Amino acid sequence: MDIPSYFSVPFIQAVNDWLFDPIPVNAQRLALLSKELPIEFRERRAHVYRRIDLPSHHMWELLAEERLPEKISSWSESDLVARNHGEIREKYQAVLFRIPPERGRTIVNISRLFGPNGFRLACVMLEEQILDYEFGIGTFENSEQEVVVELDHITPDDIVGFFGPSSDEAELVYLAGKELYGRLPTTDEQKALLTRMRWYGRRAGYHWLSEDGVLNVRNRMQEAISELKKIKQLQSRAALGREMP
Repeated sequence: MDIPSYFSVPFIQAVNDWLFDPIPVNAQRLALLSKELPIEFRERRAHVYRRIDLPSHHMWELLAEERLPEKISSWSESDLVARNHGEIREKYQAVLFRIPPERGRTIVNISRLFGPNGFRLACVMLEEQILDYEFGIGTFENSEQEVVVELDHITPDDIVGFFGPSSDEAELVYLAGKELYGRLPTTDEQKALLTRMRWYGRRAGYHWLSEDGVLNVRNRMQEAISELKKIKQLQSRAALGREMP
């Protein structure tokens, strides 16, 4: 099988560098070299997902400004891969975003590169010419089902997952009892429900919220973000006033 000319050493090096270290300079190089690819590698036909972890106050600012930290970023074709990508740091907020195919520009569909099209063969044949191959393609390959997207803004409506605290155990037992019995459960019934809940591994703590939970959070966010935008506008006007002679 002949290797297509667009799967060159410079292009494979750019993919490798991006997988190893997705910093802006590697993003720009990947974007430049991906322009030579056929359109099938520069498009996506389904939603893609990205999890962003930030301290809570930074997350609010990101959503209020509706701007991502970087213009070119990694997204995944799989919501499960995006959700489970690495540990969520303590005291950090994890939010899962989803965007449709028409949003943003697809720089390169890395997931599609690893299909039956010659890219894998090119990697095998040219591996010795790729610097730090074992830390990039050699480590990740297509494990993240990645699509590199150029996108300059997101909104709360793009949120489809939210990793946050569930109700405490007392509230969970109360809600379960109300659902089962149609009334407040007795003390004995509460003890039985709590025992059963723990037996099945359902404990209070941080979890990915349900669809209803995500919708509730999004609605609360819209109100808070509206107020935060007003505050930022006032701060900007005040700063502008101080700068004027």
